[in-house]
Amino acid sequence: VRARAFVSEEEQRLAMEKLRGWAQWALLGPMSPLARPILVESDPRFHTLGLYDRLLEASRWYSRTEPAEAVDIVRLAILVAERLDPAMIGQKRVADLTAAAWAELGNARRIGGDFEGAAKALNEAWRIQEAGTGDPAQEARLLSLDASYTKDIGEFEMAESTLEEALRLYQKADDIHQQGRTLFQMGD
Repeated sequence: VRARAFVSEEEQRLAMEKLRGWAQWALLGPMSPLARPILVESDPRFHTLGLYDRLLEASRWYSRTEPAEAVDIVRLAILVAERLDPAMIGQKRVADLTAAAWAELGNARRIGGDFEGAAKALNEAWRIQEAGTGDPAQEARLLSLDASYTKDIGEFEMAESTLEEALRLYQKADDIHQQGRTLFQMGD
């Protein structure tokens, strides 16, 4: 009880939503990739930011070992993002979240060797991003994923210039960690 006195009601709500997201993913994870979207689409209890976050996290985890599973999971994240309540979190923020999920779909497809699918997903992310908040860190993440795709198709100079732009945006956002990761990616 004393610990709760040190956090706001909004922080408590967000913590509960994160926990609920973990529980929801624990329910969805063992289900078949065909059954998951049916349940998520039909049940508004799954249209939460907490589940969205867990799905993106799970997709990133699976992307290196099971790219097809990562694609299925991130498609769920897109489904959830498109159903988030704009009255609660804002239309521009919903666009940011949807664009981020599409970018992760592009990355998962790239890792799985589906370069055509990756390009389509990244293009969709950029299209949706235009309606977003203009967050420089969000744009930098999209640039970083785009650069990975560009590098994989052999356009090394384009990838480098894209990463330079991402680095500039991470500097603008004062995100030192991502600046370092971008420099590492540039060295690769």
